[in-house]
Amino acid sequence: MRKLILITVTTALLAGVSFAANAPKRQPYQPKSPARIGIGFDSQLSNAGMQSLALRYWLSEDMAAEGFLGFAFGDNKIFDLGGKFISVIKKEQNLNFYALGLIGMENTTTKVTSTAVTASGITTTTEDKSETALTVGGGLGIEFFLSGLPNLGFGAEFGVGYNSSTKLFGTIGHWLSSVGIRYYYQ
Repeated sequence: MRKLILITVTTALLAGVSFAANAPKRQPYQPKSPARIGIGFDSQLSNAGMQSLALRYWLSEDMAAEGFLGFAFGDNKIFDLGGKFISVIKKEQNLNFYALGLIGMENTTTKVTSTAVTASGITTTTEDKSETALTVGGGLGIEFFLSGLPNLGFGAEFGVGYNSSTKLFGTIGHWLSSVGIRYYYQ
């Protein structure tokens, strides 16, 4: 009985290898033409770690422009507005490797509470402190597509930038803060 099972399994394996070798070759996956609009999110601009809604438009197969807008309202208010220019350096089967330039501004308004002791008692005052920062930067990025989902792009970016609020020049790409996901419409 064991010999019969061994012969059957061996025959099935050899037949499977033979059929796989003779199967027609599939074309490699190619994402659809990138001359389209992608809507998603990006989190590169915000100094406060806030996500922004992003709209990426491919001008050609090698160049794209992206605008983003983010806001949060409550006790503290944040408003982000910016844009990116993208130029593809190298195309892979499911991936674009690109250079980018970034410019944007972020306005934050926070409530500041101060307490003072006076002769008449303790007084507490609350006022809004507003600050606007300009961010300028550049770097490299990738956007990749899964073979079964050619309209869904995942991206990550890193580089250097300057923020006028913190007066710092440094790297951008703080772990997961420079990632984005976009859905492309045809």
